[in-house]
Amino acid sequence: MSDRVVLDASFVAAHLLEETHSAFVARTLRDLADRELTSTDLLVWEVGNILRTRRRASGLSQLSSDEALAALEELEIGLAPPGDAECLGAIGRVADVHTLSFYDAGYLEMADRTQGVLATLDRKLAVAAIAAGLTVHSPFA
Repeated sequence: MSDRVVLDASFVAAHLLEETHSAFVARTLRDLADRELTSTDLLVWEVGNILRTRRRASGLSQLSSDEALAALEELEIGLAPPGDAECLGAIGRVADVHTLSFYDAGYLEMADRTQGVLATLDRKLAVAAIAAGLTVHSPFA
């Protein structure tokens, strides 16, 4: 197992916003403080969309959204592109096997390929990662 922790958007969003599992996320990040945080480069887009949805649905202010994006940058998450056609094919196979979206399969595939652990608040993704034999930091693991 590497020192890498692959974070998905649900996990990061709970760090940036007050949510049900924010305390779990804070404890996990403290416990993993010596590890390298990484994710797919899609993370920024997913988190941005979560913030946009919150602004529209629950009145999250633009200022709070901007502060959340600044806090995202402070996490210093290494972002990686999906890779070549072989990597994209592997992500597609993971998505098919575990009935995941392509982007969620990307988190799982990255954790597997880098021999890292996965941090997620997505129940379906956590179950799939456990089934794939990965170490998972999740309240659903």
